[in-house]
Amino acid sequence: MLHRWTVSSLLVLTTAVGTASAGDVYPDANWQTATPAEVGMDAAKLQFALNKAFGHVVCIRSGYLVGVKGDPTKRYPTYSVGKSLTSLVFGRLMQQGTLNYLNAVPGSNYPTSPLANYRQMMSMVSDYGLTPHHPNKHYAYNNKAVHHYGEAMRPYFGNASPVGVLDQALFNTIGRQDALTYQGLWSGWNGGFSMSGRDLARVGYLVLRRGKWKNTQLLPESFVDDLYVNWIPPSAVQNASTGPSSGPTEGPDGNNWWNQNHLSAVLPGNYSLGWWTNVSNRWPGLPKNSIYAEGLNDHRVFVSPEDDLVVVNMFGNGFWNPEEVFKPFVDAVIADPPPPTGEAEIDGEAKVGHELTLTFTGPMTSEQDAANPFLDHRLDVTFSKGAQTIVVPGYYAANGDAGQSGVDLGDKWRAHFVPPSTGEWTYVASFRSGPDVALDLNPGGGSPVSFDGATGKIAVAANDKPPGDPRSKGRVEYVADRYLRYAATGEPFLKSGTSSPENLLAFADFDATSPTHAYSFHLGDWGAGDPEWGAGLGHGIIGALNYLAAQGVNSISFLVMNVQGD
Repeated sequence: MLHRWTVSSLLVLTTAVGTASAGDVYPDANWQTATPAEVGMDAAKLQFALNKAFGHVVCIRSGYLVGVKGDPTKRYPTYSVGKSLTSLVFGRLMQQGTLNYLNAVPGSNYPTSPLANYRQMMSMVSDYGLTPHHPNKHYAYNNKAVHHYGEAMRPYFGNASPVGVLDQALFNTIGRQDALTYQGLWSGWNGGFSMSGRDLARVGYLVLRRGKWKNTQLLPESFVDDLYVNWIPPSAVQNASTGPSSGPTEGPDGNNWWNQNHLSAVLPGNYSLGWWTNVSNRWPGLPKNSIYAEGLNDHRVFVSPEDDLVVVNMFGNGFWNPEEVFKPFVDAVIADPPPPTGEAEIDGEAKVGHELTLTFTGPMTSEQDAANPFLDHRLDVTFSKGAQTIVVPGYYAANGDAGQSGVDLGDKWRAHFVPPSTGEWTYVASFRSGPDVALDLNPGGGSPVSFDGATGKIAVAANDKPPGDPRSKGRVEYVADRYLRYAATGEPFLKSGTSSPENLLAFADFDATSPTHAYSFHLGDWGAGDPEWGAGLGHGIIGALNYLAAQGVNSISFLVMNVQGD
């Protein structure tokens, strides 16, 4: 019982309430409990982890409380954990459609222009209050920047106090059992938010469940996915400025609330949107796709999706790095969490001739991983209806929103399907892993992993598009005749197109591309509602395609990769 924790210094749960089932368990007034064995943890190893930890600990596995140490009801100032909480407030406004990453933060053009956007403020590259002031070109662990954008969000919550904002954004939905107070700055300088370990565990569990709490999507899944990504640009350098005035200091090395130098130095490769990441493998004993919030006096919230694990350590003085604290808890996990149902998220109109996008959640990886996600994983999705069978190859899609975010890390895998006929179609995913398995023509090549075997059904309706819409004609098919023909109308497809430039994709607005083309002559051919990405990128190439289509061009050929010659 919760009231006993104040007199029990160490507890591994030996009795359980309910039956453990990952993914659909949420606390109500209290956390439900389970024994370590019921959620795939080794009781002795969990006991060792709790014994080793300093301070107060709350351990959550698959939605169940499995271990505590000290008093999880005791409240402490969480200091820089406030940075992580403030970013989740932004995430709530993003889910509501009120703000996006690229919205400028009012007053962030200090001491000079330009304004910084919310993503730059969260990822410590805003240069707020610093000289030189060039957002995205410098990084600095900047408490005042976090406080500034936190204050900028208060009007969206009726100018409530920071406690009121946090309640409206998060705790009114996820609940809290103990008092919440605030002093100092949003960033945690001079204390920030004071709360209990068991309430911080709810915050960690919200992140673990990708922003969903029971039936409410509080935070966008794509935003939570971005918390696992390093957002410090590789070209950025550390800003040495100490701000417009010295301000309060911390330590002998010139740290102040504008720029904590010792923390600024470790930002590159390790910081996302108010959370510390391990994508650089800075802590080899922890999963690369784990993240943590961290404040002075070693208040930490650790989230590991691959272990379905949340661990909160309050006042963990004695361990300066999170690996020492959390690796024993990771080591105590002896069974993988139950796999997801596997059904894909499906976007698009389920109608004949319309493109459907199927997105599966699979292993977290990146384009830079030693196991190349394009070569060492293979996704094939088989669609069938009666005697009709279509096998569609899939691909790695980073976080599912890489076109907008530019990230190269995530756990999304995709395939596209254009149904040729009405009725109920069944899909089955084959997802296999192994060296160069993507080049292996053997369906049994590699080893089945993750969502392999995931299946579902799609009810496809008739095409309802009017004449003039290309989709009204159906798919272009080969019919053993001179010309390809449209499936719905039978009319021939007469190719009219261009094969120049052959390096069409050497375009200035694509990430990590040495540009040859900007297509600036066609900026005016882009129209409102046409595709774009980032901060208005892509207008040139989309405008060029619009122009060609207006001239009657219906096909274009080019080389996908020719930077090393033909």
